[in-house]
Amino acid sequence: MRSRAVDRTLRIPRHVFCLLLAAAFATACTANPAAPTPAAAAPVQINDDRPPEAAFVAAVSQPASIADVTTTSEAEADNPADAPVWVAAHADAVLWDGPDAEAGRLARLPAGSYFVVVGESDNERLPVHYWGSAALPATDGWVDAAAIGPIPGPGPDWTEPTFSPRRIINDLRTEVQRGDPSLPLIALTFDAGADAGAALQLLDVLRERDVHATFFVTGQFADRYPDIIRRIAREGHEIANHSYSHPDFATLSESQMRIEIRRATVSIEAASGMRLAPYWRAPFGSRTNRILQIVEEEGFRPIYWTFDSGDWLDTATTAKVRDTDLRLAVSGAVIVHHVQPRPTAEAMPTIIDTLRARGYELVTLSDLLGS
Repeated sequence: MRSRAVDRTLRIPRHVFCLLLAAAFATACTANPAAPTPAAAAPVQINDDRPPEAAFVAAVSQPASIADVTTTSEAEADNPADAPVWVAAHADAVLWDGPDAEAGRLARLPAGSYFVVVGESDNERLPVHYWGSAALPATDGWVDAAAIGPIPGPGPDWTEPTFSPRRIINDLRTEVQRGDPSLPLIALTFDAGADAGAALQLLDVLRERDVHATFFVTGQFADRYPDIIRRIAREGHEIANHSYSHPDFATLSESQMRIEIRRATVSIEAASGMRLAPYWRAPFGSRTNRILQIVEEEGFRPIYWTFDSGDWLDTATTAKVRDTDLRLAVSGAVIVHHVQPRPTAEAMPTIIDTLRARGYELVTLSDLLGS
């Protein structure tokens, strides 16, 4: 049975969310819309002596005092729909079984772990309800007040992104459906949201043929398979946001959407040690103009696809995936695959070799878009 952290989507109250968001967007609101995208938006390797997860949470603001920490009731903690969410903002946040110095250590919480505070402090330690992870079931415990912060949003240097002058074919808003049709470039993209399946076999093929692709990863996948995420990053692929728990965004409130996007960023960057590429793909391809507006406000450009390989279908075979890709491939195509299906990994050598023989260059989305 999956833990509540997996099964339930988190939502913060609108008034709390607005306060957090207003501070995060204070600079953005006065920024020149034509300003260049900040360098931090591109995938950047974290090169310092700290664990990768510490590098990006270092900027998470801390509460000025314990009195500023929003608490919730025990009943609300069991149903997080409207509970104020707090995040472990320190690489060494520990979940204790009590408030005093003699308390036992239950577990170290990875940076980005989410929970609610359920009571008043005792000696600078706060009682919390933790929704659980693959490594630690949902439980109650205590955390040091200095180790938590509010859910992080876009930084104060966020500006409206600008895009290259290439002739990009869009669908809704700025969502990319196809790259420049005049350039012989194709982006192979792979969604990772469920089991690992044939992911390692797929990565072997890409490495052997020196292909760099873009992987749209969910936060849950990163939490479950950090070794695979580290390998994807290490071998030069691009990693982008595919939400945290792969919900249908059309069923979510605005605050739930933002938390899904931000939670994914925290989990994926913690696992990879890389900044995410500034791209987001809708789970199930479900999106509206309003959803994409929120995605853009969070600093991501939405990416759709030129065509779907169909590798997720129950009827998918190696031959069908191969034939679909080769039949529909065109200049500027964004092709969506998944990391789990074995037919994808088995078809990929022929797909790569044939597309190259036709004169196509296989590139990441950033290369396709000229970002």
